[in-house]
Amino acid sequence: MMKRELAATLTLTLFLIGASGCGVMHGHKTVTLDQVDPAARTVIDTYTKDGNIDEIHTGHEDGHGIYKVHYKKNGRENELQVTSKGAVLEWEEAVTMEELPAAVNGTVTRITHGSTIKELVKEVEEGDMFYEVEFDKDGKENEVKIAEDGSILEWETE
Repeated sequence: MMKRELAATLTLTLFLIGASGCGVMHGHKTVTLDQVDPAARTVIDTYTKDGNIDEIHTGHEDGHGIYKVHYKKNGRENELQVTSKGAVLEWEEAVTMEELPAAVNGTVTRITHGSTIKELVKEVEEGDMFYEVEFDKDGKENEVKIAEDGSILEWETE
């Protein structure tokens, strides 16, 4: 019974998100770097320097031209979302424990003790920089956002 209610709620939520268009990039297509607007290209060149661009998608979100770039740098997957005017909306870069600030490393070590880390990234979202760790613990998936000072900003468990 509870699973049916959860499935119905999830289905309705996904429908409403899709219907509202909130946060969804519409009309996207794959483009080359040469086809990117100059302001966005400058930002993309800066972030992907010494890396390899896998693909660039362009589309519209909330009435703005957006480029979503998937690239590899130092052998790791990264993602960048930038407007056609060159404003960074989101940026995600894979990191290792050794690359974390000491305070973040301590928090990650403490909360993931005895768990396997699935993903560890440095992220910028809406101008805010933080670290995010995904891991399984006690049979549940956890996603935790951590500030540079090691404080926990958000913790989701599924």
